[in-house]
Amino acid sequence: MWDHDCGAVPVVGEDAKVVGIVTDRDICMATWSRGRAPGHISVAEVMSKNVFCCRREDSILGAEALMRANQIRRLPVVDREQRLVGMLSLADIARASEAAPKLGLGRDASGDGLATTLAGICRSPTRVNLHASAR
Repeated sequence: MWDHDCGAVPVVGEDAKVVGIVTDRDICMATWSRGRAPGHISVAEVMSKNVFCCRREDSILGAEALMRANQIRRLPVVDREQRLVGMLSLADIARASEAAPKLGLGRDASGDGLATTLAGICRSPTRVNLHASAR
């Protein structure tokens, strides 16, 4: 992940179907919380098993909505059999969004939409105020 500037890696089973995803944050949190080096922690221990995916024929707007709703920056792209065929990141969308007008292509994602997606991904999760509920 370090060598290829990659923040997330999909985990696939023998049939190439996505079974999980592991992020650089997952690894950092696991090493800190377990007091173990990354080489002593298995991917299965830290991967998220509830993985949101998109298909290559899905619209960028749909992928952005999925990212925003689930506060994720990357989506595995799967085929009709749910086999991994690629990864789509928010950075990919931003680069394509910037290049589309220069190439004379129609845009499926607006600058405003991209900003809204980023804001949605970055919002703080709703937290319970323990002090208020203890009254």
